[in-house]
Amino acid sequence: MRGTVDVDSDIVGERKSYNQFGIVDDEEITTRFGDTVDMGRQDFKRWISLKPYHRTDWYEEWDEQLLGNIALPKSETLESHRMAFGRRVDKVVIAALTDDATTGEDGTETTALPASQIVAVNYTGGTPANTNLTLEKLIKAKSILGKNEVTGFDSEDQKEIIFVYTQDQLDNLLENVDEIKNSDYTQVKALIAGEVSNFLGMRFVRTELLDVASDIRSCFAYVKSAIKLGVGQEMTTRMSIRNDKSDALQIRSKWRLGATRMLETEVVKVLCDETA
Repeated sequence: MRGTVDVDSDIVGERKSYNQFGIVDDEEITTRFGDTVDMGRQDFKRWISLKPYHRTDWYEEWDEQLLGNIALPKSETLESHRMAFGRRVDKVVIAALTDDATTGEDGTETTALPASQIVAVNYTGGTPANTNLTLEKLIKAKSILGKNEVTGFDSEDQKEIIFVYTQDQLDNLLENVDEIKNSDYTQVKALIAGEVSNFLGMRFVRTELLDVASDIRSCFAYVKSAIKLGVGQEMTTRMSIRNDKSDALQIRSKWRLGATRMLETEVVKVLCDETA
């Protein structure tokens, strides 16, 4: 999910603040040589706090053949560390989408995602009833972003909408689209087959790490500028011999990450009932 958010790799220390900018309006000039006045722009801050993570594996000293293999840059051990790093990035981004954002001048306040940015689990466009992912929910999510002026009509200003989901949502979407009467069936089927990644003008990104509580899965529609990912340290790996562990080979990778939601208006949570 790293490629779906803004990334700041220039963080020194434990945390960093960012100025928050939303939509602003201009004013008509009605007098000649009039005074220049401050239009009242307010500075709001969002904060990223970095946390350290690591992955460590040991190998016995006597396994010379394995020792030779894992020294290679593309070894299975190092690749597993890279995958762990990638999953942690996803978890940090998902937490920024889900959790209250740390705000305020000194980072002591929090801001939750408002109810207006949530597509209810029972939203159908008609009589309320719990559902998994449906076309109606996708259209509603896109509508909320459009009404917030997150996406523009000028193609040069158009922000790509990302939709993150799990396989369960995609399977359900296919099962509930009418194969005969609905032309969207072919597009959804192509999504499952991996032939396309876009549907309804949104780029679909699958992850099985999305939060689920009482069978209600939280999926999200958002644009890249909605989330700021802070990377205090990229993945770095060190191999060393542990004399205190009978000369075992230690392979240890570490990294520091954090993220925050920059604008609530650029994120929509879509609740999906996986039992429906």
